Amino acid sequence: MAAPEVTCIIVCFHRPESLRPALDALADPRVEVIVVNMEVDPEVAEIAAAAGVVQIPIDGDPGFATGVNLAVGQASAEYVVPMNDDLLLELDDLFALKELVASGEADVVLPAVLDHTGELELTIKPLPTLGALVREWLVFPDHPVERLDGRLHVEKWRRPTEPERVEAAGTPAMVTTKALLREHPMPDDYFLYWEEIEWFWWLREAGKRVLYVPEITVRHLGGRSDISALKAKFITRNAVRCVRRTQGAGPAALAAGIMLLYNLRLVGTAAIRKARGREAAPGELRARLAGLRETPASIREIK
Repeated sequence: MAAPEVTCIIVCFHRPESLRPALDALADPRVEVIVVNMEVDPEVAEIAAAAGVVQIPIDGDPGFATGVNLAVGQASAEYVVPMNDDLLLELDDLFALKELVASGEADVVLPAVLDHTGELELTIKPLPTLGALVREWLVFPDHPVERLDGRLHVEKWRRPTEPERVEAAGTPAMVTTKALLREHPMPDDYFLYWEEIEWFWWLREAGKRVLYVPEITVRHLGGRSDISALKAKFITRNAVRCVRRTQGAGPAALAAGIMLLYNLRLVGTAAIRKARGREAAPGELRARLAGLRETPASIREIK
């Protein structure tokens, strides 16, 4: 049997219902699939076994980056695709992404991500300088403001129509090489959120090229409409951790202040929405308050 051309690493967090179509889409002798089964979910194990793919059972849930780093050691192919467990990546798109890396166009290639309705998700992100934290987290909302869109350079509002170099992005799926992930493993000191931002920081420092390719897409079956207290907490704490690890304690102290103001803005906005009966999602105010209450923990990240 010929060696696989690509290894797809699927880090699975108790979502067997989306894992099955993801595996079906990748069923091809040219593709090796490794399923990292967090907390040894029996349904995930059963689906992976039925598909005949490699499994790595993890007793606990140490996070996406840890799962990727463990699986890279078992990958057979030189080209590697770390991905979430709720993505649908078609074979033609997978190999188109792989060819961009193989041809030397970039060291990391990112597809556009479409949500379950087919709408584009805004996955491009800035690197965590203090200016970017003020601009992209404190001042501007996540979704573009119509009258300002196109007039201001806001990384998280970017929707390129042609392939473009980017500094960072969310990474529900990407294509790179096993050699790069061994030389620059994803930082596993995060449980959720910001690990990919720190990883892209160090890639930039190493002179690596990251390419966003809008014409190649993956479908995000899980959607992104949740506003959770857990997410708010980790975003707050890990933002300061990321700045401290990349830029030092002084900038991290300023980042903690920026994140405090950011959370105060979110709480104020959520309180107004709740008073008007127009919460963006159920429990929005409760989640924003959880982020604000995480301020002391984020301050402890400075040291």
